[in-house]
Amino acid sequence: MVLCGVVGFDLWTKAVAEQRWSSPVDLFWKVRLVFAVNQGAAFSTLQGSGRWLLIGAAVIVFVLLIVLWKTHKYSVALPLALLTGGAIGNAIGRAMRADHGVVDFLDPHIWPVFNVADAAITVGCVWLGLNLVFRPRSDHGH
Repeated sequence: MVLCGVVGFDLWTKAVAEQRWSSPVDLFWKVRLVFAVNQGAAFSTLQGSGRWLLIGAAVIVFVLLIVLWKTHKYSVALPLALLTGGAIGNAIGRAMRADHGVVDFLDPHIWPVFNVADAAITVGCVWLGLNLVFRPRSDHGH
């Protein structure tokens, strides 16, 4: 459910960004909505590698779906669903564009422009990391 929600919301917001935000829209402070296309990976690295990134994303999504399917702990399944949903959203977005770029639209001005999928991936990774560091005692077998 979470995974599908992330994918759906991500694709919808990217479509809105592409259709409506030809010029920046100020939200608050320095945060604004913009339309940008990233043909690379995170933080605009690996520019022009869109096809290879799409192939890599497909492999990563496949592995994440297997891990998610086998996970029986809610504390792991939820952040994995966020991470997987974000990876799927960006992969679909990249596959749908002829230039193999990902639509980004949230510009906080102190961080690179990003999208819903990027946020879900980041939150999922941080959450999984915190789960590893702060596992409940029952997870340690005590």
